[in-house]
Amino acid sequence: MDKPYAVRVLSRACVLSAVLAFASWAQEETDAALDGATADTAVAEVQTITVTGSRIPRSPDFVQTNPVVSVNAEDFRQSGNVKITDYLKELPALTGSIGSNAAGGSNAAIGLAGLNLLDLRNLGFDRTLVLVDGKRHVGSVAGTGAVDVESIPVALIERIDIQTGGVSAVYGADAVSGVVNFVMKRDFEGLDVRTQFGQSSEGDADTALASIVGGRNFLGGRLNLAGAYEYSKSDRLSAYDRSFAGGGERRFLVNNPADFQPDDDPNVPDRVPLSDIRYNDSARDGYVLTFDPDFNFLGDFSGRGQVWDPGLAIPDSFFQQGGDGTSLDDYIGDLTPEVERHTLSSFLTFDVTDRIRLTGDLKYAQSESFTEGQPSFDFFLPIEQDNPFIPQSVVDATGPEDFIFVSRDHFDLGVRQDDIERDTFRGVLGLEAQITDAMQLETSLVYGRTKIDSVAINNRYNDRFAAALDSVIDPATGQPTCRSNLDPDAVPFSLSDQGWDVYEPLPGTWAGSFMPGPDSGCVPFSPFAEADGLAAAAPWLMTNSLTTYRLEQTVVTAAITGTTFNWFVPDNSEMAYAFGVEHRVEESRGNPPIEDQRGLTFGNVIQPDSGRYDVSEFFFEFEVPLLENLPFAERVSVEAAMRFSDYNTIGRTRTWKGGASWAPVSDVTFRATRAKATRAPNIGELFDPGGQTFRSIADPCAAVNLNNGTSFRAANCFELLSSLGVEDPANFVDEASSFLPGVSRGNRDLQEEDAFSTTIGVVLTPEFVPGLSVALDWYDIEIENAVFAPQGAEIARQCVDAPTLDNQFCPLITREAGTATITDFQEIPVNVARFTTRGYDLSVQYRIDPADWGIRREIGRFDLRLIGNKLENLTFFSLPGAEPDSVKGEGQIDSAFGEAPEWQAQFDLRWYYRRVTLGYGFSYFDETFRFTKETLAGNPDITEPRFHEFKAKFVQDLYAQYTLAGGLSVFAGVNNLADVQPDLGEVFYPVSGVGRFFFAGLEYRL
Repeated sequence: MDKPYAVRVLSRACVLSAVLAFASWAQEETDAALDGATADTAVAEVQTITVTGSRIPRSPDFVQTNPVVSVNAEDFRQSGNVKITDYLKELPALTGSIGSNAAGGSNAAIGLAGLNLLDLRNLGFDRTLVLVDGKRHVGSVAGTGAVDVESIPVALIERIDIQTGGVSAVYGADAVSGVVNFVMKRDFEGLDVRTQFGQSSEGDADTALASIVGGRNFLGGRLNLAGAYEYSKSDRLSAYDRSFAGGGERRFLVNNPADFQPDDDPNVPDRVPLSDIRYNDSARDGYVLTFDPDFNFLGDFSGRGQVWDPGLAIPDSFFQQGGDGTSLDDYIGDLTPEVERHTLSSFLTFDVTDRIRLTGDLKYAQSESFTEGQPSFDFFLPIEQDNPFIPQSVVDATGPEDFIFVSRDHFDLGVRQDDIERDTFRGVLGLEAQITDAMQLETSLVYGRTKIDSVAINNRYNDRFAAALDSVIDPATGQPTCRSNLDPDAVPFSLSDQGWDVYEPLPGTWAGSFMPGPDSGCVPFSPFAEADGLAAAAPWLMTNSLTTYRLEQTVVTAAITGTTFNWFVPDNSEMAYAFGVEHRVEESRGNPPIEDQRGLTFGNVIQPDSGRYDVSEFFFEFEVPLLENLPFAERVSVEAAMRFSDYNTIGRTRTWKGGASWAPVSDVTFRATRAKATRAPNIGELFDPGGQTFRSIADPCAAVNLNNGTSFRAANCFELLSSLGVEDPANFVDEASSFLPGVSRGNRDLQEEDAFSTTIGVVLTPEFVPGLSVALDWYDIEIENAVFAPQGAEIARQCVDAPTLDNQFCPLITREAGTATITDFQEIPVNVARFTTRGYDLSVQYRIDPADWGIRREIGRFDLRLIGNKLENLTFFSLPGAEPDSVKGEGQIDSAFGEAPEWQAQFDLRWYYRRVTLGYGFSYFDETFRFTKETLAGNPDITEPRFHEFKAKFVQDLYAQYTLAGGLSVFAGVNNLADVQPDLGEVFYPVSGVGRFFFAGLEYRL
């Protein structure tokens, strides 16, 4: 019988360990014999470091085969940010990351407010592996391994390494697009205290940061203890605080009222910029519609009884300009969330003997995020004729058999607020042992736990709202009361009509959160006119709902590294190797409140979820110099790595990497890698039990959208609509509500993703230009069998943009027979997609020391750094045979990717002169398309050409620091010096909505 996979892996590890140990011993014996080694033989120590992307110690001047971009602690400190992601987003490779703007207000997904997640190469934060000192970190998002990097104390960061591709064989799954490794300060001795405060030029968006780091050596330097405390706070910024967002000056590109479909004039833009855009089907005061018994339209009113002001109609949309509708600006909420964070850390390094070292890390991070988003809302609420709050004008316009409906945005009941506390604990225990002079053992145990308490403030009880809405006059008092207070068996008309039957009612009643009757506490609610402040019914209608999550991670690793005899270059070098085993367990549990589980509240029905997986792995890598110190071969080396994994969910996987470097002369090194990576489906993708969700879906088959897709869309829509009984498919009008209910759940049949990456580059370090290093690398990443979890709008598009309707997306969309209106959808992850990306990375670092040029006059030192990227390709294939969706050069468009500029750059110039440091920097990316390429090809007149693209991003920063006597420094700076604002209709693209920002602080180092 075959041995279990894990047993065979361990057996192979033991055999390889014995072979390499013998080789190492043999090499020592050979060296001793050749050199006549004696006890007093002088041995020159060679300093080595551990670099990101390898477990093999390297010399400091080693050029890696994989391109790595590094930023150090000073780079971040001088940026003035208190959140590391807001700084890292400026680097070309991490532009698509989720920072402050995307984590607040209506931009933040439920439960994700305040999170900061890294997205390398625009391939998703689930495909970006975040490490701390080369070790995994517990996740911060339920069901995933995504790490909130703000839980990593910035005061202890030494540098951050960003590496593309080729590292899955070294670090395991999830490193599909690459790895971001936070290298922390070790063996710290001294004291470092820092305080910093910042504020925008508008006098808001305040930030504060305070940290203290201390460390000391004991026992003659054998023991080092270090500890740190860090505090940071960022104030929330409301959209109403910026004129371009919620201040009434925001302009949108909307359908041109002068260019109605289907009579499209190619000489007139389809969309034009207009201000004061509002919803045409709801209002803060209520939008009242009346119909006769045969549903003939009688008239419409505002909630205060005046005739409804429709403003200027925006064709084929849910919008109007001016009038009585709710402003789109009111739905933004916050531009940035409020985040307060405390982090406690400690480090221990203890040399037990000259050959054995113990290390230990402990960290506790606590953060609280708060943000305001959107209110609850309803469309076409039916109102009984005996409702006492109906305006007199509406009463006069209707009869007892007529129907009255109200659509309303309930701002007076309070907008939804998310108050989320995250507690992260992480402990690392390590043992390093020098087995022989040429072989080392490193073992580690990593345990991490994240606990999340997510409170949804102003979560509405639907059954109570229905009861409060169904108001009548109490004959005993002559005052309004809830009908259910008088008649517990009276089912509100609105319940059956709205379809609010998703919750589990209490026995004998239609209600779920209360018992109807005179003691229910029901307070009548008027949907007509917006109350001043909270409505009297709000305390009974609204609740604060607590959802808890718990994520746990355990990783056990044992690795042996060393060097052995090199048959290729026996006189000058050694072959380096590393091999080991690892076992990892990931768990995630979520427990939503009972009212959400039973569907009693406004929004999504959420079920408890839990999942777990474990993986056992064996890995090895080696690096072999082939030639050294020869003409046109200063150094030629090859390296390889492989990892075998066995998951309890998907079975066995294998990843590998091969690389080579060639330095014809010491100034030039050519390098290349080819690697295969895998990503196992995460817990959420596999085990999410499902829950209700709501999405806004613009029907791709609507006449106005037919030309906005692939070449297959028109024919597919004609076939689909005709099969459902639509008489004129070519002129189909989308009549669905702006928000549709659907279901989101996991898929236990998912398999792993496979990614293949290639890098080719050159590194220049010319001796005739001291201090200059230039690296230019080409990268190519292709992900096959990718897990694709499209949202409702994307599902609808993929269904009809595929070559045929026989695909995996069409069954996920439900349309009503006869009208073809979308009524339901399912969001389920599937293994169908393929992603490709390709481009060039440029890294230039130049330290200009006048002394190197023979200049004796002291004028200081200059440090220059340029990091650039040219994106050649970023393409998504939804299905085999489907047309490619190329998003290179696109901006904030609803797609599987974020923004993807073609050209990007970050530049820093610093001048160090005695006690003074001055810095200048800018971040740039070029214009990005506002619309997809398919839309522009099908509708070249969609807007004026000047609106086809978002403007380029060009943000400049200044920094100054002066060091006083005794280790005290004072510093100040300004970000976004020119106060660049977001583009037309946007609130944080291509730049943040915060605007010009000043910061200053003190630092003391001892």
